[in-house]
Amino acid sequence: MVLTIQGCGGVLLTYLDCEDVVFTTLDCCGAVASTTLDCGAVMLTSIGCGVLVLTIEGCGGVLLTYLGCEDVVFTTLDCCGAVGSTTVDCGAVMLTSLGCGDMVLTIEGSVGFTTVDCGAVMLTSIGCGVMVLTIEGCGGVLLTYLGCEDVVFTTLDCCGAVASTTLDCGARMSTSIGCGVLVLTIEGCGGVLLTYLDCEDVVFTTLDCCGAVGSTTVDCGAVMLTSLGCGDMVLTIEDVVFTTLDCCGAVASTTLDCGAVMLTSIGCGVLVLTIEGCGGVLLTYLDCEDVVFTTLDCCAAVGFTTVDCGGVVLTSIGCGVMVLTIEGCGGVLLTYLGCEDVVFTTLDCCGAVASTTLDCGAAMLTSIGCGVLVLTIEGCGGVLLTYLDCEDVVFTTLDCCGAVGFTTLDCAAVMLTYIGCAVMVLTIEGCGGVLLTYLGCEDVVFTTLDSCGAVASTNLDCGAVMLTSIGCGVLVLTIEGCGGVMLTYLGCEDVVFTIVDCCGAVQSTTVDCGAVMLTSIGCGVLVLTIEGCQVVESWCLLLRVVCGGVLLRYLGCEDVVFTTLDCCVAVASTTLDCGAVMLTSIGCGVLVLTIQGCGGVLLPYLDCEDVVFTTLDCCGAVASTTLDCGTVMLTSLGCGVMVLTIEGCVWRCAANISGL
Repeated sequence: MVLTIQGCGGVLLTYLDCEDVVFTTLDCCGAVASTTLDCGAVMLTSIGCGVLVLTIEGCGGVLLTYLGCEDVVFTTLDCCGAVGSTTVDCGAVMLTSLGCGDMVLTIEGSVGFTTVDCGAVMLTSIGCGVMVLTIEGCGGVLLTYLGCEDVVFTTLDCCGAVASTTLDCGARMSTSIGCGVLVLTIEGCGGVLLTYLDCEDVVFTTLDCCGAVGSTTVDCGAVMLTSLGCGDMVLTIEDVVFTTLDCCGAVASTTLDCGAVMLTSIGCGVLVLTIEGCGGVLLTYLDCEDVVFTTLDCCAAVGFTTVDCGGVVLTSIGCGVMVLTIEGCGGVLLTYLGCEDVVFTTLDCCGAVASTTLDCGAAMLTSIGCGVLVLTIEGCGGVLLTYLDCEDVVFTTLDCCGAVGFTTLDCAAVMLTYIGCAVMVLTIEGCGGVLLTYLGCEDVVFTTLDSCGAVASTNLDCGAVMLTSIGCGVLVLTIEGCGGVMLTYLGCEDVVFTIVDCCGAVQSTTVDCGAVMLTSIGCGVLVLTIEGCQVVESWCLLLRVVCGGVLLRYLGCEDVVFTTLDCCVAVASTTLDCGAVMLTSIGCGVLVLTIQGCGGVLLPYLDCEDVVFTTLDCCGAVASTTLDCGTVMLTSLGCGVMVLTIEGCVWRCAANISGL
């Protein structure tokens, strides 16, 4: 960055054989600070990708690479223009191998000094993404010494207070720092990761945001931290003492004494012994007496859940599943094998606890699909349970105020199976819905909740009702602002489409035909769905919604009636009489009988007499195009083509067809 100010700015100069090198930086108030270095041939070379040189964003720093200079002076500036220097005297000091994106000798928020006097000090091989000599709110220093007497780690809090940890050993070496691991670094609250070989004591020290210190000491003969996965923080010791800090510095500890405690198989991305606002602990026990899970809410309140069983194992935690973790509000996911009772406990944003207990012979949470929210609350939450041969199925949902709603269905063999990718099940975001697949049940009850917790239900009685083949991305029994219901009937007398607006009002449309079948709904097609609708008092006997549309595929029906609605509830209909009219091959991205503002109709015709395209402008004027041919066929419609579509137009009502 050359001669640029971003809040505060700086100047980057490269001199060859100049007498003096003057670096000038500006603070946020316009004050100027200069540093002058006198040397015969000073050269700034090999500045790596993403390194900030002589640049201030809040505060700045200087990166110099010297070859054969007597003294190396590093100068940094804090946000008020104060200067801090660190001088190291050595024969040949060299900063080499700076990785891409590394911040070197840069401070954001305060000043840190670390001086070490050794025969040969060398910073080498700084891994990808490791923060070196960097402070973000609070910071730390990472040094790798070869043959030094003492190792001094110094960290600074946000107020400039200094905390140090000194370890004396003959040949200490910090090695094998994995990708993305924060070492001696504090972000809000932090920690220290050390790898010791044959050390007497292992002291872990963490600092909270106010500089308070929390320590955990474990005495073992030969403790070794090995094979640290990407981003994992692991403490494996004889006695397990877990210490966590909340944002106010309060400490909560959990101690478990077992003969053989083992932390194994921590998956990628799982937060272990980590606090982000509030945190949690993930433990995998083999043959322990009791399993105690401890979680902290944002106010440092503690909630415990204890389960006593002979052999409890937490296994097969899928990628991205939040386990024993609270972010604003949290939840607990447990998989029990042969336990007497299953207790699910969730916490709301205020620390209140809600529990659900189910007693069954063999309850098992299995096959949780990708992206499904399980026993988790984000604003509002829900519970997804898969039962095998249970007496009753109880669905429990929580609204945004912590109120609990239950739905109980009694059937001989109810099974929730094959929940597709990205389908929201028993989840409320503003409004929610329930997706049920019934085999041989007497009644099918669809229950949806609006944003105020009101319940709207629709009961259909048929011999064999089956919800099958729900396409990718289709919203089923779900309300986002407003929602809709998609049903596929096999041999039912009537087809009833029910939609619910944002206030819980229900609108229905019934079509009576011998063999009506809704099949092959293409990807991305909106069926019986409303986005941003409301109920309007109208005489229209079909759909009484502000926006919406119906897509029907008829086989051998007499008439095909397409009805669309504008935002003012006016209805426009088109009726075509032919022996065998078929809607087929709806292309990708085409809007079919759908209104977003207003909608349109796309018809492929086979051997029809006339093809009439009708479009309406925003003022209701009608423009038509008629083509007369023996065999007219609309084929190969390109992606995104709008056919018989209106943007911002007005339609008229189907019940007033004779008046068109």
